[in-house]
Amino acid sequence: MSIAADDYAALIRFDIEASDTLKPRALLTDTGHVGMSGLRCREHVRRTLAKIPASDSPPKWKAIIGTALDEQFEQALREAHPDWLFKTNVTATLPSGTKISGTLDWADPAEPSVTDLKSKAGLALARRTWANEQSYRFQRHLLYLGAVQQLGFPEQGTVRNLVVDRSGKEPHPLCWQEPFDMGVVKAADEWLADVFYALDHGEEASKDV
Repeated sequence: MSIAADDYAALIRFDIEASDTLKPRALLTDTGHVGMSGLRCREHVRRTLAKIPASDSPPKWKAIIGTALDEQFEQALREAHPDWLFKTNVTATLPSGTKISGTLDWADPAEPSVTDLKSKAGLALARRTWANEQSYRFQRHLLYLGAVQQLGFPEQGTVRNLVVDRSGKEPHPLCWQEPFDMGVVKAADEWLADVFYALDHGEEASKDV
């Protein structure tokens, strides 16, 4: 007996989402852990560290599609650039002593540089706002700091965000890059200090946009 079309579509989505929940990255938010990619809202980070259950369950489909694109790009780039590092875990120690971990999408030791890949449905908003978007800027500089401290990268290097259009309408990615800057690392350290202060004093942290 054939399965109805809507039921079959729902079954496929269920199987894919169920598989995604078993990936290590998907489990991080359930363990009170915050990585470099999670520095978006101080209050959200405080709640995660305090293991306060989320009041909602955002759809995961966009993230799943983004992960699939990421894996496809990685496969192609591994073949084209066998000397690059891919999916390398690093932990950066900030000036305060705080340790934070992240994963390099790819890094070129020869340039030297680290690149963090993002995907969006359309690039118009990214084109207007992403060059100085704080959370992504924190992430790319912290990733490079981890590469300096754990992989022996020099302190002078390049950090990048590459943004691709997952709708396929714009085939040319956007790219922002800048020199690695310890000033950005210190700003991230201060941002996290606000979170820890609120956590220690039982207060709400700032709700960043």
